[in-house]
Amino acid sequence: IATAKAEDYAPIIAANDDWMQLDLKDSSLKTDKKGWIARDDANMNGSCDNLPKPGASTSTTASTFTDPFAYCAAVGNADAPDAKWSGPKMPDAVTAGLRKAAGISSDMPAEVLAQSSFWRCMNGKVYACTVGANLPCQEKADLSKTPSKAMNEYCTANPKADFIPAVVTGRATVYEWKCVNGKPEAGKQLFTADAQGFISDFWYEIPKPAATASTVTDPFAYCAAVGNADAPDAKWSGPKMPDAVTAGLRKAAGISSDMPAEVLAQSSFWRCMNGKVYACTVGANLPCQEKADLSKTPSKAMNEYCTANPKADFIPAVVTGRATVYEWKCVNGKPEAGKQLFTADAQGFLSEFWYEISK
Repeated sequence: IATAKAEDYAPIIAANDDWMQLDLKDSSLKTDKKGWIARDDANMNGSCDNLPKPGASTSTTASTFTDPFAYCAAVGNADAPDAKWSGPKMPDAVTAGLRKAAGISSDMPAEVLAQSSFWRCMNGKVYACTVGANLPCQEKADLSKTPSKAMNEYCTANPKADFIPAVVTGRATVYEWKCVNGKPEAGKQLFTADAQGFISDFWYEIPKPAATASTVTDPFAYCAAVGNADAPDAKWSGPKMPDAVTAGLRKAAGISSDMPAEVLAQSSFWRCMNGKVYACTVGANLPCQEKADLSKTPSKAMNEYCTANPKADFIPAVVTGRATVYEWKCVNGKPEAGKQLFTADAQGFLSEFWYEISK
């Protein structure tokens, strides 16, 4: 009926001393049948209430990840993120952690730091490096004491040089090189290689940010804590538009992958309602930051428009304002509110333009 792997699960509906009947409909195998398995081939894991639902993903069973800490915990070691990583090239949390670990000034914009940095996994933890002054983040440590052709040529030209520059030795060497009687010689070891072969002195372990009572960097934890917020307040210490919210908005609103994440983030907003995260992108001038206008009293601009266009079937949004919930028209030179097109949510925003973002 189906081939089960070690991580598959299913509820037991009948059993004897040697065999167990399983309900595969409510299993990870997702087939509308029943099947039998030898008792000796199965592991008893307790109540099915503690197992994930079919089709649901968790940080340890998902095929792709957007949380760098969950990703590294799952893959263990990776010289660079692979196909299992579906988040941004340099996650916000890693950039912020690298800034703190390396003592990088807050004057450097986060985007600049992210563009010049790299991250990887070692022993299930996140590590990051920024090239800074041409540091060899992506090179493995060069442990060789055999001089290169370039070093030999340098020492032939500079036989007593006390120091061979990095542009000649290569920036990944762990040794201090000099010229002795026209020959390159490896001196003091300046750096060490870590378990994956990178220069450990340039890579920093990045701890997972912990939510505190005062500030939060996880948008879902933030909204769960504050309940309702028209916009993030002082308790929020993460980026203006978190990666997870941008990715969730793209999916919820069906926004093409052709739009770069940075562009989408710059034109979007998020807030909290009933402890959940909601997001909106301005797109075609949508009024994300305006509360719904429920008034049926025409504005001065509408009156002037209808005086000039007494029988207009439609008053444009540039006149009515984009936050009105009604379709307006001119009747005998007077503005009239017609069909209600939109609704206001519990916080007064236009519900049609805001999407709940799932964690």
